[in-house]
Amino acid sequence: VMPPTQKLFDVIEEIDPETKGILISADYDPQTMPELHPMFIALLRHAFARRIPVLVMTSYIQGPGLAKQGLDQVTQEFNSKAIIITDSIIYGRDYAFLGFPPLWLAAVLRMGSDISQAFPADYFKNRTASLEMMKKIKNYNDIGIIVSIAGSGLPQSWVVYANTRFGVKVGSGATAVMA
Repeated sequence: VMPPTQKLFDVIEEIDPETKGILISADYDPQTMPELHPMFIALLRHAFARRIPVLVMTSYIQGPGLAKQGLDQVTQEFNSKAIIITDSIIYGRDYAFLGFPPLWLAAVLRMGSDISQAFPADYFKNRTASLEMMKKIKNYNDIGIIVSIAGSGLPQSWVVYANTRFGVKVGSGATAVMA
């Protein structure tokens, strides 16, 4: 295991699922999917196994379908092994898919004060504020780490706008060329 990978794993291990969530930004498209989608899947599995609430978004117009595919796959994996409802991964309680914001930078900055205002409705057109998990995840103060899975320099923008301005930790999954 490479040190950066271990460090990201350790940060996720330190998150208290009762007080913090994780934001995964699936910032990739079909061209980089073969390299990045497995990272997205691994992050979802790790967070779900620890019962950390997960918010997923994407900054790529082609990203929603890929992110939904990954969410559906991992949710099905966990739910096929669930014995009782509390073992299940349930939309709105354990994870939410925010989708694609047309004005990425405005959304990133707005999420620092209120995620539900940055995304009034989720990908499925539910009122984001009405989701059970959003009662305890209001803004970046309630996020243990943001992880941008990207085949571009976008993770640097997360550092500039979310980490520098709001102090939230930022991690990255990158293609070999970007790394």
